[in-house]
Amino acid sequence: MSTTPTTVIQKSLDHLNTKKATEHLLGICHGLTSDQHLNDQEIHFLSTWIKQNPAACTAWPGTTIARRVHEILADGIITEEERASLLVTLTQICSSDFENTGDTQATLNIPFDDDPHIIFPERAFCFTGVFYFGTRANCERATEKHRAMTKSNVSQSIDYLVIGSQINPDWAHTSFGRKIESAISYIEKGHGIAIISEQQWTEALSHLNK
Repeated sequence: MSTTPTTVIQKSLDHLNTKKATEHLLGICHGLTSDQHLNDQEIHFLSTWIKQNPAACTAWPGTTIARRVHEILADGIITEEERASLLVTLTQICSSDFENTGDTQATLNIPFDDDPHIIFPERAFCFTGVFYFGTRANCERATEKHRAMTKSNVSQSIDYLVIGSQINPDWAHTSFGRKIESAISYIEKGHGIAIISEQQWTEALSHLNK
C-alpha cells in the first residue's frame, strides 16, 4: 500500500513533536541535575512532566528516563540508592550528544549495525557493558518477555550483541571489548551477528511494548 501525502506529513509532524519534547525533557533533566542532587519534589515534578508530555517518552532517551522514574515511584518510597542511581543516569544522559548520535558511543569506533532489523521471538541476545536501562539481568528479563533467548557469552549461535551506553574509554582492554572482538571475528567468518547499541535495542523494545 502506497504512502499518502497526509501520512508523510503526519509522520513528519510526529517526529518534530518528539524531537522538541525530547529536547525539552533533556533541558529539564540538565536543570534538575545541575547541583548534583535530586530531592523528592524534583523527582515528583519530573514524573508529572513526563505524564503530561507523552511525546517525550516515545523515543530514546525519554523511554528510559520515564521507565526509571516510574520504577522509583512505584512503591511510594524514594530510597537514597534510587535517588543516587537516577542522578547518575540523568547526568550521563545530559552530558551525551543525543541530538547528533543518540548515545555516548559514536566516538569509540564500535562497528554498530547502521540499520538493524531487530526481531525478538526465537532470537538470541547477548548483553555487554553498563546500561541506562538498568542491570544486565533487567535487560535480559525485558528481552525474554518477548520470546527471545539471552546468552551470557558471545558465540556463533547469537543473533545480537547489545552494547550498553555507559562505556569506559578503556573499553578495548576489558572483557567488554573482548566480547566485541569475538563478535567481529564471527561476523568476518560469515555468521549473522548484528552489533547493536542500547538505543537501537531500547527503541525496538518500546515498539513491541506499545
